[in-house]
Formats: sequence, C-alpha cells, structure tokens
Amino acid sequence: MEGQNDSALTRVEILGKEEWCTEVDVIGECPECEAEVPLVKGDMTGQLIDCPDCGVVLEIVSFNPVELVMAPEDAEDAGE
Repeated sequence: MEGQNDSALTRVEILGKEEWCTEVDVIGECPECEAEVPLVKGDMTGQLIDCPDCGVVLEIVSFNPVELVMAPEDAEDAGE
C-alpha cells in the first residue's frame, strides 16, 4: 500500500485487549454513544468487540450493512 507507515495504524480494543492494525475494512457505529467503531480484516459476525470510546461490549451482527448491537450480558460474561 503506497505511503503506508506506522501513522496509518488504528487502535482497536477487542474484549479489553488493545491491538493495533493497519487494515480497517469498515466503520460501524456504537449504539450506545454513536462513536465510530473500526472493524478490521478478520473480524467475524457474532464476534464481541469493545467500543473504543465508551467501552461497552458490542456484538457484530452483520457487515453489509454494518450492524453492531450491545452484547447480551451473558455473552459478555462468556468472553471474560
């Protein structure tokens, strides 16, 4: 990718773990705080991710169109 460098990295939190990635495929919206939530290559439907702004646990419902929902509490417990 032309011009790609360390400044092109995006911080993503997945269940409390901070990861940095270079490929953001799509941007979703947190249903709680309306922040942009980057979805990266390798994310899957049903996966739980953290909102980078408010920290709420979200479930990826679909990619086309992008749909994120607040994860059920029992799903949050299973991810710990």
